[in-house]
Amino acid sequence: MRRGFVDAGSDAPVAQDALQRIAEIYGIEKEIRGRTAEERLAVRQARTRALIDKLHAWFAATAPRMMAGSATSDAMKYALQRWAGFTRFLDDGRIEIDNNAAERAIRLVTLQRKNALFTGHQLGAENWAAISSLVETCKMLDINPYAYLCDVLTRIITRADTDPIDDLLPYNWVDTHAAQASFEMSSIAAPPDHPKLQHRPRCHVGDFYRLPCTTLGRTALPMQ
Repeated sequence: MRRGFVDAGSDAPVAQDALQRIAEIYGIEKEIRGRTAEERLAVRQARTRALIDKLHAWFAATAPRMMAGSATSDAMKYALQRWAGFTRFLDDGRIEIDNNAAERAIRLVTLQRKNALFTGHQLGAENWAAISSLVETCKMLDINPYAYLCDVLTRIITRADTDPIDDLLPYNWVDTHAAQASFEMSSIAAPPDHPKLQHRPRCHVGDFYRLPCTTLGRTALPMQ
């Protein structure tokens, strides 16, 4: 929401007024950062909702008086058209006020986006995007991506395309091999005939393309 008003420039008084109002909301978010979802929800309901309602009323009253086509007018219309999405965080303490965390997570992927031109075909690109999303979500949850992918790829091959996979998503995943410590990084570089690897599931990220890809709603084809 802020981006449009920032782009309007410092010489747009209405845009600056909007940024000050939005800054109050972000100030509250800064205070509750790091708290539990329940605590954040309680503060948002008690303090943030009133500011959000005032901001919406101000946008609705001010937008019709703005010059059509101006940066400030476009920013207000953009906010009003997507208000339900912008205010979703008020009803769920797990949701962030913006998508800055997601943008930071995909920065490394964005920096090498030209490499994505060589995925082979459209489905390969979709599979690449799915894997990247899973890996970045694992990092966010402090889960070892290698352990997660090896475990999930081993388990998903036994399921049909119509079987539920909620338990395999990073937020719900439980490492079935944790007790055996079968995913120690020290053993990753061991030769194939190493004793540590004899009873260990063999999987590579490339195996993803040969498994039922239920996350994409279709069966993945082998990469060409």
